[in-house]
Amino acid sequence: MSRTARSDTTKMTRRTPSSRPSRPSRSSSTSRGKPANLLLRGLEPELLAVFRSRAERHGHSLQAELHLSLRREAHRNFDEAARISEQWQARLAGHTFGQTRAMLDQDRTR
Repeated sequence: MSRTARSDTTKMTRRTPSSRPSRPSRSSSTSRGKPANLLLRGLEPELLAVFRSRAERHGHSLQAELHLSLRREAHRNFDEAARISEQWQARLAGHTFGQTRAMLDQDRTR
C-alpha cells in the first residue's frame, strides 16, 4: 500500500488538550475513600534499617510495617490530644470566666 493510499484509508486525528482523558488529581483518590500512594524520598538509611528490622521481627513486609506504624502514630496523636484536652478540662473545672467576647471587642476599638 502506498503512503498516499494509507492516508486515505486511515483516519489520523490529533489529540487536543480537551480531547485527552482527564486524570484525577492526586488528592482526589483519597477524597473518594480509595487508598493513596505515598513516595518517601531522602529517607535516612538508619531509619530504613529500623523499619526493616521491625518488619522482619514481626513477620511483616516493609510496606505492612510502615502501614502499621503510620496507623499507630495517627491514633496515638489523637489519644494524646484527647488526654491533654481532658487535663485542661479538669484543671479549669469550676472556674468562671468573664465576658471574654466583650473584652475583646472593647480592646479592638482602642
